[in-house]
Amino acid sequence: MIKHRLFFSNMQKEEDWINRVIAKGYRLKSLIPGRYQFEKLDSSYNAKTFRKETESCCGFLPIVKLDFRKFASLEDFKDYVTLFEDSGWRHIAGNRSEGPQYFEKIQPNSPDDIFSDSTSSANRYWRMFYIQLGIYTLEIALIIVLLINIMVQLLSFSNWKSLYYTPGLWELHGLSFWKAFLLETPLALLRSGFLLPLLAVVAAYFGFLGLRSFYWRRKEKSDK
Repeated sequence: MIKHRLFFSNMQKEEDWINRVIAKGYRLKSLIPGRYQFEKLDSSYNAKTFRKETESCCGFLPIVKLDFRKFASLEDFKDYVTLFEDSGWRHIAGNRSEGPQYFEKIQPNSPDDIFSDSTSSANRYWRMFYIQLGIYTLEIALIIVLLINIMVQLLSFSNWKSLYYTPGLWELHGLSFWKAFLLETPLALLRSGFLLPLLAVVAAYFGFLGLRSFYWRRKEKSDK
């Protein structure tokens, strides 16, 4: 069974939704952002009753928990996954260069949470916040550079050829001209400020996600 759903920085809401589907007799098999593939549980699982999103009063459910981490080396990532496997949680989605990491409970006697306290649980939002803040800062820097470039070249639109810096471009002919022209066109658009609205939208999006991550960190820390 495949389900589509989008979540914006709210890992707890995503966890609850996944585990509600699991409570109906499924397990999460795989996923990519926005697309979740579930498979029917076999007879060894009992999913008739389910409470508090993550607790089964009778039988065992392979509930899912989320973390957010990125790793500089593959070795560190393997150690991280192994640590959870030793605690009864199997890594089912995510990699060292992505932030979201998904774990499935595989041992009935393992704790129902991968975090020891509310602070460590809330800190996953803090790590997400820093990633989003970095992207937001980069986008703002690019916007500033573009604005400065536009101010310096206010007359560029009246002489659009000046946006192309390739020496001798306009003396070329045939395939050589089109190859050089197409290669530099993205840079010319960047110099002209044409991409400014797009960068502004991207910056606003990651700024919004960053604020949500900050909010959910504070909320999760205070609720638990």
